[in-house]
Amino acid sequence: IRSNPPGLQFTVDGTTYSSTTSFSWVTGSNHTLTTTSPQNGATGTRYVWASWSDSGAQTHTYSPAKNDTVTVNFGTQYFLTMNANPGGAVAPASAWQDSGHVVTITAIPGQLYTFTQWNGTGNGSTNSFNNPDVVTVNGPITETANFARKPVQVTVRSIPASTKFVVNGNTVQGITTFTIAYGQTITINAISPQPDSVLTPNVQFIWKSWSEGGPTYQQPTLFSDTTFTITYGKQYNLAVVAGANGSVQPASGYQDSGAVVQISGQGATGYHFLKWKGTGTVSYTGTTNPVNVTMNSPIFDTASFGLDTLTIVASTGANGTINPSGNVLVPYGSSQGFTMTPSPLYHISDLGVDGTSVPGTPSTYTFTNVTANHTIQA
Repeated sequence: IRSNPPGLQFTVDGTTYSSTTSFSWVTGSNHTLTTTSPQNGATGTRYVWASWSDSGAQTHTYSPAKNDTVTVNFGTQYFLTMNANPGGAVAPASAWQDSGHVVTITAIPGQLYTFTQWNGTGNGSTNSFNNPDVVTVNGPITETANFARKPVQVTVRSIPASTKFVVNGNTVQGITTFTIAYGQTITINAISPQPDSVLTPNVQFIWKSWSEGGPTYQQPTLFSDTTFTITYGKQYNLAVVAGANGSVQPASGYQDSGAVVQISGQGATGYHFLKWKGTGTVSYTGTTNPVNVTMNSPIFDTASFGLDTLTIVASTGANGTINPSGNVLVPYGSSQGFTMTPSPLYHISDLGVDGTSVPGTPSTYTFTNVTANHTIQA
């Protein structure tokens, strides 16, 4: 009685043997042959009963009829160890496999992971990037599936789409989509203010907000797919210009689209506001001051100013004249002279304000730098 391969255990009539053993038996006598299965071999190797050469069951009665050799045959199995590093699972589960069996192995990444490589040891193992792959079990095999976090998809876009922004140092218009490693940090930065991308004069955009909140410049570290939206507001140039001898408010500059802005003109001393003259579809032309304008496009408005006119009322008593007489309009800050002439029977009793008149002759009276209305009587 022997085993194939040699050295495995079998039992004859209750006694266990592990090497070839010979017996002398009476012809026709009955003997019990059996074996245990599986039987362990070297690490990761075992043997399972396959057959008896006399075609008996694993445990059976043998009756010799002649000199004979009976062999108990075993099949070899090797252990296939399946491991998964963090981020996924593997199939099939670790198990014993028949020698020479070709096994399909599959790595199953988790939702946020991707398979990277098999690391295998043992005869017939694989070290590949294929998934699934196969191994041929010619000995004990250990296969380990490796996983990595999936790349993070990043989308950055601007509203309106004609505006620009900076991602990782690169200027982008409208939208950009790219992938980065899990946990990588990016930089996003608004360009504010920025001119209209189609170079429309006197139109610009300013940063309003990021969808994630925060300031114009950010350095987020990303662990999942993310979309950043940057919102810009449109602005139009408000050019408010003062003509000579006056000032205007507010100072020229960009205003938010749709804003209602009050413009006003103020004359310098001795001058007064006259009118606004505007160019552009929503500019104002007229005499209202102050006046509100709505920033629906660039606005250009110029204020003009006029010189103030003062009134001097000149009149005389009896026995003389004054020239000019009545209501005399005098421009602010100018000079105006008046000549006073007595009748032949009368004369001016003083020398007159010019210090040169003599009694009985006309006297000249001059107002200079007139800054207020006056009344004069001679």
